[in-house]
Parts: sequence; structure tokens; C-alpha cells
Amino acid sequence: MSKVTFNFRVEEALKADFIKKAKENNRNASILLRDFMQEYANPAPGTVPQPPDPNTQGRKAAQ
Repeated sequence: MSKVTFNFRVEEALKADFIKKAKENNRNASILLRDFMQEYANPAPGTVPQPPDPNTQGRKAAQ
């Protein structure tokens, strides 16, 4: 299967937070995004992927 580049826009703070958290967990941000896309596009049998809550725009709600 050929590979392509997928560009998308996110808030600068979100990108920085994501990369920081990935590094803290010894993970590569690109691999995490690919893993998420794979799981979302091809969920395990019997599961339904849930999109982020639009009210929190994908971030955890403030407590």
C-alpha cells in the first residue's frame, strides 16, 4: 500500500501539549496519530468508535 501525507490544522497549544505528552510516554506523535486513525477506521469487532464531545472540542471538560 502506498503512503501519502495527511496535513491538517490544529491549535498551536494543542499540538504542543500532544507532542509533550507523547514524549513523556516515550511515544512518537506521528505513530500515535496513525494508531488512532487505524483504530477509528477499523474498530475491533463489537466496538463502535466514539467521536470527541463537540462541546469540549476533543479536550477534557474543565472540572
